[in-house]
Amino acid sequence: MQITAGCPDYFQTELAADAESQIKKFANSVFQERVRFYSRFFDDENIFDTNAAQLQSIIPNVPCVMSFSKVTRRCAYFHYKLWGSQSAKLLGGHLDVELPWRELAQQVQGEVGASLAEDDLYEMIGDWLTTLQKIYAVFLLDLYALVDGDNPFYVTQLEGVNGGYRRDWKRNIFARWRCFCTRFSRSELRRLMRRCGSNRKRRSGGGN
Repeated sequence: MQITAGCPDYFQTELAADAESQIKKFANSVFQERVRFYSRFFDDENIFDTNAAQLQSIIPNVPCVMSFSKVTRRCAYFHYKLWGSQSAKLLGGHLDVELPWRELAQQVQGEVGASLAEDDLYEMIGDWLTTLQKIYAVFLLDLYALVDGDNPFYVTQLEGVNGGYRRDWKRNIFARWRCFCTRFSRSELRRLMRRCGSNRKRRSGGGN
């Protein structure tokens, strides 16, 4: 997570490290052996789309989701680069999220008044940003399992994600999920799953 110099001190000294550890713990707990999670694959801290393109050129056929985020004085940006799967193709190879955290902080401060210290306010916003990244990670995992997975009875995990987040954020993600399901009917998803299953059999020598 990149933090610009215009951000509050808490963001610059605590947020990136806290988010890294929380998401690592979350990935190990939720994804377990199904997903390999690496938080520091590149030495360069200023990760962006050129790094994703570099990695994609090395392992183009391995299903990957590369996340790189940036927090500026006004907004937080979450970028996800995807490749090596049908679900990645359905999303056009990327997912981008913009959140005006400064506006949100002002809204919260207006609601609670002086009872909330500034450091506590920024810590709360930081927790929300971290949890939001967890929710999007599960969103992408669910999508991969439905489109590329071989379990037709897969139960999505997005609804079960809990933590310190604003309910309207999760509603927005559910709205994005419903929009996706509207664009791609369940029969279309099953067709894609069957096609991916056939491709896997051919690659493993199980096909005719």
